[in-house]
Amino acid sequence: MATAIQFLRSSELGLRPIPLSLTDGMPMINYNSADPGLYFRTSTDTLAKIGPCHVGNQPPNQTPLGYAEYCTGEMWLDTSLSSAPVLKVWNGSAWAFDLNTDESTLTAGAYLTGGSFDGSAAVTFAVDATDANTASKVVARDASGNFAAGTITASLTGNVTGNVTGDVTGDLTGTASVATGVTCANEATDTSCNVVFVTAATGDLPPKTSTSLTYDSATGTVSATQVAVTSLIALTDLGSDPTGAVGNLCSVNGDLKYHDGTSWKTVTVS
Repeated sequence: MATAIQFLRSSELGLRPIPLSLTDGMPMINYNSADPGLYFRTSTDTLAKIGPCHVGNQPPNQTPLGYAEYCTGEMWLDTSLSSAPVLKVWNGSAWAFDLNTDESTLTAGAYLTGGSFDGSAAVTFAVDATDANTASKVVARDASGNFAAGTITASLTGNVTGNVTGDVTGDLTGTASVATGVTCANEATDTSCNVVFVTAATGDLPPKTSTSLTYDSATGTVSATQVAVTSLIALTDLGSDPTGAVGNLCSVNGDLKYHDGTSWKTVTVS
């Protein structure tokens, strides 16, 4: 008849034998599914464990009922990290694990936050961005799609929708839908200027010029190939004949005069 041999055993979670309670070669088995293992005393009176690797986000033996320490060589698959589980081994004083020292550490570069990642703990990288006008920051739009900026030095290809406030240094090529004003300066030296006009009295209209309508800013003379008068021409009455040229008209002491290229002639109405 076969004889059944049973070892010291327990199903209580956390019950590990005190090493000196075991004789040489005497094993003790804990078959609790949460932290199973086979234990025996070593020649140096420490406890050794044979059993599966503990898996969880906390180390094994969290609620000890007997031996309160870990066993040298005991393994733990730490699942507390969101990136990936880490296999750790108790070296007698601490949980040791492989930091992949043969591989490079992932370090956040410019315009990133989050420090460095060496595999030991989870690290979150983020873009160092803001919608405010802040130096050395990546530009991000706010909830309304807007952002603030100071001086922008770049070549812009495409359309701009919105207002531009400030100075623009460089060329602007394209069409502005509406311009409310331009900067003008007094000019009295250019002798041949083109007069700018539009094709209607009101509205958003493109400016135009014509070679048949010019202006001499030095003399104040407007030149046109033809002038059609549909109302009165008001001439300032002068006290004496002015300097004139052929074709000029003037009023002197109530008389209408024209210049024939040599002198002023009074227009006589019969």
